[in-house]
Amino acid sequence: MAHYDSRRFMINSEGLATAFPRRGYRLYGVVWSVPEIGLAVLDIHAGVPHWHDRFGAFARTADGQLCVAEFYATRNRTPGRADPAYLQPIIAGARRWKFPEQYVEEIAGCPARAAPPGTRRGAR
Repeated sequence: MAHYDSRRFMINSEGLATAFPRRGYRLYGVVWSVPEIGLAVLDIHAGVPHWHDRFGAFARTADGQLCVAEFYATRNRTPGRADPAYLQPIIAGARRWKFPEQYVEEIAGCPARAAPPGTRRGAR
């Protein structure tokens, strides 16, 4: 686990998670070692450079070490609402990786889209 300072998690107007610069905030994530060919495949899957961009920045690991890491962010930075079913695995992953509870609550507090008629919110 690591975090970026001055980045914030948000849901954009397409209902997708992204990160954007914001002083006073922290963005948490998991750091993986990925070979260049793997990054190329991820770039294609993410739609770089049309829908997402890949950014490099300094991150700080849980034990305080500085590392160089990369993350993807959408080009659309207009705030929006998330489908609760989309947020559920993000929140579960944040808890599994033991992200700070305040951060998990911030993600869980993202505005949600109304559930389609005839469905229960959070139902699978």
